[in-house]
Amino acid sequence: MLRKSYILFIMALISVTCINGLTSSAGPFELPIVKAPAGPFKVKPSSLPSFNFTDSEYALNALAIPYIKDKRLRKMVASLYWCGTPTVNYVMNRGMPEEQVLKDRAAMIETDWSEGAGDKIPPR
Repeated sequence: MLRKSYILFIMALISVTCINGLTSSAGPFELPIVKAPAGPFKVKPSSLPSFNFTDSEYALNALAIPYIKDKRLRKMVASLYWCGTPTVNYVMNRGMPEEQVLKDRAAMIETDWSEGAGDKIPPR
């Protein structure tokens, strides 16, 4: 009972500290109002691959990183897949995918990057 009370006390203390940190400020201030220019906006399409995927796609991509052949590309892609939570959840719920699935996923990643961002891989 004492341990449970201690844990609840610590959680409450952390919550109060976090809330206080979010609500405190150096003083009252107003953000400047910025007006957008009139007219339609033109957005340039990105040459980088899209990163809008589900947790399972994210996990498969993260698991396929060791199968990417190009070392520089592997290092760059690995720096983008830093969150291990979707990967752990995927493996816990579905198990480790077959090696061929990961090799196919790695080939797809290499193709996407060579078509779009392959020229943007920095040299060594």
